[in-house]
Amino acid sequence: MFFYIYIDTRLDPVKYFGEDRYYIFSTLFAVVLWGLIINALFATNKKTKYFVATFIILALFVINNANLISQHIDQIQYKSAMNTRFITYLKENSSQFGKNSVIVAPYYLSWPTSLINLFILPNTNFILPSDNWERINWQNRKNVFVFDYNYQLEPGKDFDPQKGKLVNFTQLYREGKKITFLN
Repeated sequence: MFFYIYIDTRLDPVKYFGEDRYYIFSTLFAVVLWGLIINALFATNKKTKYFVATFIILALFVINNANLISQHIDQIQYKSAMNTRFITYLKENSSQFGKNSVIVAPYYLSWPTSLINLFILPNTNFILPSDNWERINWQNRKNVFVFDYNYQLEPGKDFDPQKGKLVNFTQLYREGKKITFLN
């Protein structure tokens, strides 16, 4: 287990932060290992020295991890803003989605669909745009709603969560125009 933590660079809990289940066991093992090392080095008859050393190491650990967590949240914030705008639009316009409505959205907008079906639009079907989705749903086009998201990405810059916007292609689809998704 020791070599697994410190040699396999894909699962290095000190170097990488993630919400992956693979980090749990290696991190727990590292905590026990570091606890034993700290205890062996600093546990003396003087408890003050032990507590000071433990506090310093703990403070460094918290500062380092707070920075990693903050960076990770900044990296994924644009996804949260995108889904917030999508869910807000669906909530505000839920009256126009009737029974057996079909919402076509690309994969990056479709992950909260089970929550939307459960809490906002219970009788709505979500589909991903496949090769022939337009033809398959053409007979039911009055109940089909098509959405995409424009990140408004500037060349050479990271995603800016404030600049993206939800794009409604429903009217274009109902007019028979070919829909080209943006991303």
